[in-house]
Amino acid sequence: MLGGMITFYLCEMNQDEPWSMVDSLYYCVVTVSTVGYGDLTPSTTLGKWIATFYMLVGIGLVGLALGIVGGFLMARQEALLKKAVEE
Repeated sequence: MLGGMITFYLCEMNQDEPWSMVDSLYYCVVTVSTVGYGDLTPSTTLGKWIATFYMLVGIGLVGLALGIVGGFLMARQEALLKKAVEE
């Protein structure tokens, strides 16, 4: 998130309506969470390319993290169920 925030801040700082660091962080969170409100959009070509890359990588990483957490929870649930059946 920090890298994305700094990157978007630098890409959009010389525009008519420059983004603040808070705007950049907000855009990163909205993009990775797949909410995509659309109230902020990159206006530079470089910003649009970085946004595309950020979306693909960020959404993939969130999916990976959720898969790991889900796997842990399923393993824990199976262990508790197995213990309950044995008793």
